[in-house]
Order: sequence, then structure tokens, then C-alpha cells
Amino acid sequence: MYVEDEAEAPVTQALADLLTEINEPTSNRSLLPTLLIQAFGPDNHILNADQQDAQEFYQILSSALGTECDQCQPSHISGLTDLLCMPPPSRVHTGEVRSPFIGLLASRLACTTCDYTEAIRHFTFDNLSCNIPSTYQATLGECLQDYVRLEPLEDARCRRCSLTATLTWLEERSQKPGLPKKVRREVEDRASRVRLALKTNPAMELPGIKMEPGRSRLSTKQSLIAQAPPSLCLHLARSTFSSYGHILKNNALVTFPATLDLAPYMTSGTLRTTARSTMSPPSSRPIRYRLTSVIVHYGSHEDGHYVAFRRGIHGDGATGEEVWWRVSDSRVDRVSLQQVLRENPYILFYERLPEDPKITSVTEALGGTWKEKFRDGTGIEEPAAVPAPPFLSNGHSLNGKPLEKEVDTGADTVADVDVIMDEALAFVVKEKGGREADQRVPEPPEKDPPMV
Repeated sequence: MYVEDEAEAPVTQALADLLTEINEPTSNRSLLPTLLIQAFGPDNHILNADQQDAQEFYQILSSALGTECDQCQPSHISGLTDLLCMPPPSRVHTGEVRSPFIGLLASRLACTTCDYTEAIRHFTFDNLSCNIPSTYQATLGECLQDYVRLEPLEDARCRRCSLTATLTWLEERSQKPGLPKKVRREVEDRASRVRLALKTNPAMELPGIKMEPGRSRLSTKQSLIAQAPPSLCLHLARSTFSSYGHILKNNALVTFPATLDLAPYMTSGTLRTTARSTMSPPSSRPIRYRLTSVIVHYGSHEDGHYVAFRRGIHGDGATGEEVWWRVSDSRVDRVSLQQVLRENPYILFYERLPEDPKITSVTEALGGTWKEKFRDGTGIEEPAAVPAPPFLSNGHSLNGKPLEKEVDTGADTVADVDVIMDEALAFVVKEKGGREADQRVPEPPEKDPPMV
């Protein structure tokens, strides 16, 4: 896969250039990310406004990068002409390029009335938005536990309950006196098809049969992380409603660790289909992440100011262990990790740590700097493919075989170390792209928009 022209990926290229300027400063001047804003093209009016929400900016940037990545298709070489037109090796990127923030969520919906479990579905994500418990203080672990908890649902539609209700209605109608023989045969045929679906595969399509609404008195829903991303973005939703219906900012203090273990919130090789039990026990091995950046919001829901904290970067691209920077518009101050951990976060960024304890940084795991990997032609190598959790076609089979209540798939669904560009998180340093970089803003700084 290669990019013939920078115009094919303007946002990606502009972001890479901005990261270079941020991590290798040549002067004390502030940076104005004009090229990055211009790279958004017709959509740059969104970022040219005086104010943006930090998470909104992240979503816009992530979406643009994903779109450009999808547009970069592998080359199709059909002859000598195509070979001669290929770009030089320094522009070739081998393997599939994907965002380091992309992970995989597994979601299960199960009925407690008939114990039917729908197919376990998988969805990609580039950030997790966690609610904050209604307390004065909470931990990040409590927020994540709330995100993956078994959630009860009332009056959810259940496929098996719907089939059962439909079969009952068809059987009653087939026994109705005076029913024409032709109609009776059609009703009995439909009842036979529904009966077969109930016996073999409730999820099968039944064209021509109007399904009766069968609602479960109680269902459960749960989402767990099936594949951990190389870089983890956690958004803490701080919008809440007062007793009068007004939107307020939830100022509850959320404490967070410098090192996060994601294993308690992930699936393992065992899948459960019992509605009242968790989808999967936690992974048996730790999945460790290191804090890289923090975005803090000062102020109320209606207005305020964002400040970014980021781990220091050395000249070779490696992250510093003790150096942290506080970035508030054009003002940059050196702070300690202890000061960072005392802040009340709005968005947290973590990077996955290699499992080899001898490797202390993502850059070292890559075997070079991110610039060498991304821009100077060595390419980004993808890790060996890791099988995702098997999809359940219905509540009774797994890959076509009978399914017990608990199944060991024989594979750990957590991806191996899959790190890409240690500095990809550094964009949070300039989360407010439309601001004049040389303008010195006294404390308290100018106000930002309402919280999300």
C-alpha cells in the first residue's frame, strides 16, 4: 500500500509535519497549525471557529484520518508501465496501515425469559466514552467497570420469544373452525417453518411470515473489549442534568493511575451465553498501559478552558519517564507526574506497553523512531493476525457445533503488542486548532464551549 501524492492524504501528512515541529522545536515560538486546518478542505470551517470541544476535535481528526486511510488502496500492477510509475521505495508503506486508536468491542444481548443469546457482535472503536458515577469522587477503574457491567433491559425484543409468540398464533389460527383448506395448509406450512427455526436456528430468516411481537420481561446487555488498541483514548462524559432539567458539568473528582491494566474489562478465550452471567471472564494476563496525555477542562458546562498535559519526548522520539509538560495555549510549563495525577481529567490517553519487560518504550519496540517508520520508507509492519472471538450464529451453536453454556475458544482474543507511532498522541497538545498561536492569553484563559 502506498501514497502516490501527498494530496491523497492531506490531513495525515499535515499532522505528521505538525508532530515533527512539536517534537523537534527549533525556536521558542508558538506553533499555528494552519496547514492542518487547511487540510480539512471544505470542512475546515468547523475548526476555524473560535472554540471547539476537545472531544469534538478528536472525533473530527480521527474521522478524517480514517477516511484517508480507507481511500489509500493497494496498487494494482498489471504491466511494465505500472512498474515504471511506482513511487520510489521511500514512499512505499508495506502492510495495512490503521489507526493506533482502533480497538474491538464485543457486545451481547441475552433474554432471561427463554435464555436465548443473540449473536455476539463486534464493533470497532477509537475511543471509549465512560459515565461518571453519581458520587463526589470515583476512580477510573470504577468508570470502566460501569462501562462493561451487565446492564438489565426491560421490554427488549427477543427473537426466540417472538418466534414462540408467532408459532402460538399460527397454531391457534390453523385450528380455527371454517378455515378454507388452502389457507389452513399455508398456515400450517408457516407454523412448520417457525417450529424448525425454533429447533435449529432462531436467527434464520423467515420470508413471508409476519412475526408477532415477543418481548422479554427482562434482558441483559453487555459490552467488553475484545481487542485492545495500541493507543487508548478514554473520554469521561461530564454532562449531567439537574433536578430542574438543566445541563450541568459533573465536577466529581476522577482519580486515574499512571499505569492502567485493561485486562479486567476485556474478554478472554471463554464465551458464556447465560443471560445472568458476564459474557466472559477477564483475561488471565495483564494488559498494561502507560499514561501519555491528559486533557483537563476548567470552568462550567457553558464555558471554560482546556489544558493539555503530555509526557515529554526526547530527541530520538522516545518518551521521557519523568518529564511532563502543561500546555495552555501558547504557554508551556514543565510539571511532575505527581502534579498531573492530581488533576481532574476530561480525556485520558494511554499507550500499550510491550510485554517484554526489557523494552521500556514503544519506540524501542518498533526498533526506530516513528519518523523512520512513517516517513522515511521502512514502512509500518503489522503484527501477526490474532483471531477475533468466534461469532455466535445463534444461542445453540458455535462455528456450527453444539454450544454448551460456557465455551473455551482456545484462543486469547487480546491482540499482541501492536504499537504504531509513539507520538500519535501528541496532537492533543494543540487541541484548539483555530487559535492564534502567538497570542499570549493571561490566566484565566479565554473560554471554551460547553462540555459534552
